[in-house]
Amino acid sequence: DVLGCFMSIPWIRSGRYQRDGQSFVFKLKKPRPVGSSLSPDELAAIEGDVAVYKWTGANEMCQLVASDKIAVGGGLPSGAGGDGFGFVISNSFSSGSSSPCKTYDNPCLVSDPEGGAFEIANIELWALTPFLFEADAERSERSQHKVARDILQKNDIYGN
Repeated sequence: DVLGCFMSIPWIRSGRYQRDGQSFVFKLKKPRPVGSSLSPDELAAIEGDVAVYKWTGANEMCQLVASDKIAVGGGLPSGAGGDGFGFVISNSFSSGSSSPCKTYDNPCLVSDPEGGAFEIANIELWALTPFLFEADAERSERSQHKVARDILQKNDIYGN
């Protein structure tokens, strides 16, 4: 199964849900073939058939970054099973689960809707930047890393 989300706001570890009215979750409607010799056009046809579930406005439970999980969506619809996360990924990034949620009015995003559990084989993370030139984006990223390092050193979370 291939599933994911789009968020227009940064992911921040706060332990609280963040609202993003432009967000959505998605899944490929057809399973990605494994070990297949499909042509690029055939593969594009499969991967281009995507189910998209946009933010409903029913709640503000769009994204959650906590010490034990990263979650997208929340709020269990009445009569639905599961934990109410559109999907949730464990802090080890090795497993997760999906269930219907009010945030996106989505079904379970994996092919086993009973348990909704899945193992992660591959994760892709993309970041979009407002910069026109790569050098500007790299400079900004270096600056953000320096700020993060300074905060970590100030808080001395490693006990040094």
